[in-house]
Amino acid sequence: MMIGGVKPFYEPYFAIAGEPVLQGWAMSSALVGCLLGAMVSGVLSERCVLAGNFPPAADTRST
Repeated sequence: MMIGGVKPFYEPYFAIAGEPVLQGWAMSSALVGCLLGAMVSGVLSERCVLAGNFPPAADTRST
């Protein structure tokens, strides 16, 4: 997981290395941010395709 990979870098930056509660808060906040970002980008991409701003991907299935 990408968020766990950057944990050693953001703990000293935010001075939360010895605070388990703050470490948990930072990790869960990052996960919620990823979830919300994925939801918003999905909605925006659907709107762009439906509005005709971007053509849908070509159908590559063989018939």
